[in-house]
Amino acid sequence: MIFVYVALFLFALIGAKFSFRSYNTKEYLSMDSTNAVRGVFMALIFLSHFMQYYTYTSEFDKLGGNVSRTLGQMIVVMFMFYSGYGIGESVKRKGMGYIKSFPKNRVLKTLLHFDVAILIYFILSLILELNYPSGQVALAFIGWTSIGNSNWYIFAVIILYVITWIAFSIFRKNKVAAAAGVTLLTVVYIVVMSFFKEYWWYDTVLCYAAGLWYSLFKEKLENLLTKHNAVWLVITTASAVGWWVSHMYRVIVPMRILEAILFTLMVITLSLKVSIRNKPLIWLGKHTFEIYILMRMPMKLLALWGLKDINVYLYLAASFVATLVICVLFSYLLKGIDKLIFRPQKA
Repeated sequence: MIFVYVALFLFALIGAKFSFRSYNTKEYLSMDSTNAVRGVFMALIFLSHFMQYYTYTSEFDKLGGNVSRTLGQMIVVMFMFYSGYGIGESVKRKGMGYIKSFPKNRVLKTLLHFDVAILIYFILSLILELNYPSGQVALAFIGWTSIGNSNWYIFAVIILYVITWIAFSIFRKNKVAAAAGVTLLTVVYIVVMSFFKEYWWYDTVLCYAAGLWYSLFKEKLENLLTKHNAVWLVITTASAVGWWVSHMYRVIVPMRILEAILFTLMVITLSLKVSIRNKPLIWLGKHTFEIYILMRMPMKLLALWGLKDINVYLYLAASFVATLVICVLFSYLLKGIDKLIFRPQKA
């Protein structure tokens, strides 16, 4: 399996642009660039989830598994950061009108898309005669429990959207105070969730607030990071070393949180020098929700049909292709639903 990780790394370099003397300040947070980075990490999430359906036996496969275990929750931190950053940039451009639309266009829309997927999982569970308790099924529709689907990330994002709406509704035009409010409420979320759920439900959520802060102070931060190559190198190296040290002590939750933030900083600084322009990865980045929420279906079904007992690479490839196919179909379904429910108002 280590060969798959190497192949993904080499594939990401196809079409990449390297800025050795200058900095890629115009593109490193553009839609295409962030989608390409999302695409890389979505592929890593796919490989990480794949481990839950197949036990690696060969040394090469185990080596690949070690990569996934080492990265751990780091495969989702950029999704959190980019989400917070994107919201910060949208508030700059659209003002309070954007915040007022949050309950419908962010919270309700995300939950509806998620629930459509959960309904499919529920139908699948009936076909496979998987008997889930009614309470578990009901709570699955808000992401608190699972009926075979991934859930914690969607639950966290919906809560972060609610937190954002509350903070910006209170502080309105005072963006710094609103960002502070988002950060404080996110810390409250971390504390509360630590009593009910495992660490992965909350150890990366502050990266969302970090993205919001980055948006607010983008120019100043860019001026610092691009002041001199030596400054960039020191910050990048420090974040990489800090990430690894915090990773070594990640049994402590605060160190997990620090690990996530430092890993995010490392990826951002590297993005200033390396721009991924791979179109297939950009496509994956544009469909992260569909891939994330649906990938377990083909993995589970193909495992039940015995494909994993034939060849692990055939099982992996078939799962990936099947995921892409149902992803496209699911995207069309969501677009049709959105046209009916979230039609733009006429001026």
